[in-house]
Amino acid sequence: MTSWSPNRLDLFVIARESAIYHKAWDGLQWLPVGMDWEGMGGAFLYEPVAISPGPNRLDIFAIGTDSSLYHKWWDGQTWGPDLNRWDNMGGKWLERPSVVSWGPDRVDVFLVGEDRSLYQKYWNGTTWNAGFQNMGGKHIHPPSVVSWAANRLDIFSTGTDSVVYHKWWDGAHWGPSGVDGPYESMGGRAVGQPRAVCWGPNRMDLFHVGMDSTLYHKWWDGSIWGPSGTSGAWENMGGKWRAVPEVISRAPGTLDVFAIGDDSAVYHKWFTVATGWSPSITNYEGMGGMAIRDITAVSWDPNRIDIFIVGAQGNVYQKYWTLSTGWLPSLTDYTNLGGASYSAVAKKS
Repeated sequence: MTSWSPNRLDLFVIARESAIYHKAWDGLQWLPVGMDWEGMGGAFLYEPVAISPGPNRLDIFAIGTDSSLYHKWWDGQTWGPDLNRWDNMGGKWLERPSVVSWGPDRVDVFLVGEDRSLYQKYWNGTTWNAGFQNMGGKHIHPPSVVSWAANRLDIFSTGTDSVVYHKWWDGAHWGPSGVDGPYESMGGRAVGQPRAVCWGPNRMDLFHVGMDSTLYHKWWDGSIWGPSGTSGAWENMGGKWRAVPEVISRAPGTLDVFAIGDDSAVYHKWFTVATGWSPSITNYEGMGGMAIRDITAVSWDPNRIDIFIVGAQGNVYQKYWTLSTGWLPSLTDYTNLGGASYSAVAKKS
């Protein structure tokens, strides 16, 4: 899922035959209408990742059944290279890509290689860099990548020892020790990838599900890591979770966390600078549903959130929140968008 303008959503899924399908919300209706989806071809191993580096521009990345990286783009008028073909960008990759944009027409793609090192490919607005840059490390899951300023990147990854690690680009060099040097240890014992989000300049919030299935949290406030001023400490946020949480910021100073419980239902908690965590630091709001894969969420307006899950029969389900209406169709009900996909919905990175 990604959004490239107010009241515009684009949703991509991987279907049972491994091809990718697309559905879009144009402000009035879903297209194709009803439960139909637009086929986009290809044969893929993992969920696609979609990003919008500028208005009316989409870039989609996915790992093919040959383990290569493939790319498709929308330029405002047509799909490139065309609706059903994909541009083969090469390589051999073990996990789905992670993609981020820190400026107009800038795209950075990060991939886990067969040697479990992290690799980078980037579009500078004119060309792709030659080959793939080796960034070292040993990574067991795709990284989470965020940007809180132009020409700034922060990468968080789960190592083969299940510890969370960090590397950053400050506009001039990679920290803490060069592009292919060691990473900064953030502690923790994570199941799956960490999830990072930024709600303002020089602010980051980082989440992971621990070995005990509980959600853990830490944050950077511009000078130190919370909760204790050290990079290795984490705040316990309770719950028992079956999958990696989804975290978004719909406006400065806000966070919304969505997670799938061990009962396969969706749960929610939210944060504002003014009120702190609600319902509480360790409690969650039940949102119903029966999700078989990770949840995805997106916000295209400060007072709008859309969430999507893949249900037990493989269909995609949606609900949305606005400040004036609350959750629709209700707190615990969802709208069936069809699809019969078997994998997770792609989301904005």
